[in-house]
Amino acid sequence: MPGNKWVQDVEPVRIFDNLNKGDKIMEIKILGTGCRKCNTLEANVRKAIESFDEEIEVIKISEIGEIMSYNVLITPSLVIDKMLVSSGKVSTVQEIIEMIKGKLND
Repeated sequence: MPGNKWVQDVEPVRIFDNLNKGDKIMEIKILGTGCRKCNTLEANVRKAIESFDEEIEVIKISEIGEIMSYNVLITPSLVIDKMLVSSGKVSTVQEIIEMIKGKLND
C-alpha cells in the first residue's frame, strides 16, 4: 500500500562475496538466530572464502521456520550447496576451507 508507513517489504539478507572471480557458484548458508556463536561462524565463513577464486554466495538465515526446514534443532549450523555440513558448533576457518574444497571437488 503506497503511503502506509506500517507496511514494509522485507527481503531475506543476501550477501554476495567474491563475485566475478571465477565461473562456479557455491551457496553457503549460515543458520542461526544472531547469537555470538552464529556471528563467529559467519566471520569464519567470510575469512575462509577469501582463499577461493570461485563465486561464493553467503546467505544468513535467521528465521526460525526456515532454519527448522533444514531439520536443525541446534544452531549455529552451516549448509553448503543445500547440504547440512555442520550443526551445533562453530566450525574453524580451516574446517570450513576443507568443507568448501570437498564440495568443489564433488
